[in-house]
Amino acid sequence: MELGYEPHSTEVQAIQAFFYHFLIARQLSDDAHDWKEDLRKGQINAVGAYLLHGIERRGPSVQALYAQLEQYFWDKGIGEVNIWIFRELAQARASLKDATFIDRPEILEALLAPIEETARKAEEEQRQTADFLRAYRPETH
Repeated sequence: MELGYEPHSTEVQAIQAFFYHFLIARQLSDDAHDWKEDLRKGQINAVGAYLLHGIERRGPSVQALYAQLEQYFWDKGIGEVNIWIFRELAQARASLKDATFIDRPEILEALLAPIEETARKAEEEQRQTADFLRAYRPETH
């Protein structure tokens, strides 16, 4: 506002949108790492809710439920969560381009890089695990 922009100007809305999408991506990244610990504490974060929605919850013991959730997370969940994260990062970047009054957008862009790197590492881990399981799974005849 000190630069003369009104609160509802396109530029101010763009920077608000940047931080909105940045915070969603960051929270999803945190939730992807903390879902199991949160669930054990009785808290359900966004990733935990997604995982619980994706599995059958009747019948198994709590231990079996955690095993199902872990399997589902690595089979499907991490990929879906990363799609959400990458979508939010793309929207944050697009919003930053519209915030034309930011002299050095690379400073704000740098906030996005660690989130993206973490998501890419998780994708690589998931791919390596799937490759390993395919290579060492006994063939049934």
